[in-house]
Amino acid sequence: MSEQAPLAIGTMKTQGRVNVSRAATMEAKDESIGETGKPMDFTTGPVSSFLFWKFPTVLMVGVAIFDVGPRIQALVWVPCLAVLAFGCIANAVRCRRVHCFFTGPFFLAMSVVSLLHGFGFVSLGDNGWSWIELITLTGGLTLAYLPELAWGRYFGVER
Repeated sequence: MSEQAPLAIGTMKTQGRVNVSRAATMEAKDESIGETGKPMDFTTGPVSSFLFWKFPTVLMVGVAIFDVGPRIQALVWVPCLAVLAFGCIANAVRCRRVHCFFTGPFFLAMSVVSLLHGFGFVSLGDNGWSWIELITLTGGLTLAYLPELAWGRYFGVER
C-alpha cells in the first residue's frame, strides 16, 4: 500500500481520480482579498482608514486653518505626514493598491520638507507653509486618483 500525498485545498478524490474544483483552478481575480475572504486594503476598514488617513488629515487641516506658527505646524504635520506615508506604504505592500505606491513616498518626502522648513533648517520663504500645504493637497489628490485611472485599483489584478 503506497502512501498518497495530501490533496490540495479545493480538490476531492472521486473513484480513484482527483477532481479539482473550479475555484481552485481559477487565479484570484482580486488580490486585495485575503485568504479569509476579507479585504486586505487598509482603506476599506473603518478603524484603519480613520487612524491612517482621516485623523491625520483632519489634524493637518485644522493646524493649517488656525495658523499656529511654523514650529507647531511642523510638530503636527511631520508626524501626520509620516503616518499617511506609513499607511500608504504598508497598504502598497499588503494589497498592491496602485495609488499607494505613489502617495506613500510623496507623503514621506513632504514630511521631510515640513521638518526641514518648520524647524528652520531650510527656508522656503515667508509663504513656505502655504507652498507646502498647496503641494501636499494637489500632489496628494493627483497621486491618489490619476494612477488608478491609468492602471486600475490594484497592481496584478486584471481589469
